[in-house]
Amino acid sequence: MPGLSTEVYRVSRHDALISVYPKHIDSEQLEDKMKNAGFRLKDSAPVFSSMMASLSGQELNFVKKMLKKMSGIRASVVTRKLLNLLAQF
Repeated sequence: MPGLSTEVYRVSRHDALISVYPKHIDSEQLEDKMKNAGFRLKDSAPVFSSMMASLSGQELNFVKKMLKKMSGIRASVVTRKLLNLLAQF
């Protein structure tokens, strides 16, 4: 069964920004899990709350790792195959 980070990767767009506030997991553990799922750490931002001191910390922002670009010929073959598959539905 895939983990949450793997499922988030599967359903997110290629240009998605995934922001996570690690409250119940160590930031380094979260970063490792997200990297293993195919994300890269873009940056982090401090989070402050005047109402609850327990909400202060770092928010981690991840983006999908970009796949290596295919050659023009290979990309056109893949595109044609995908279009043929979509036409069947």
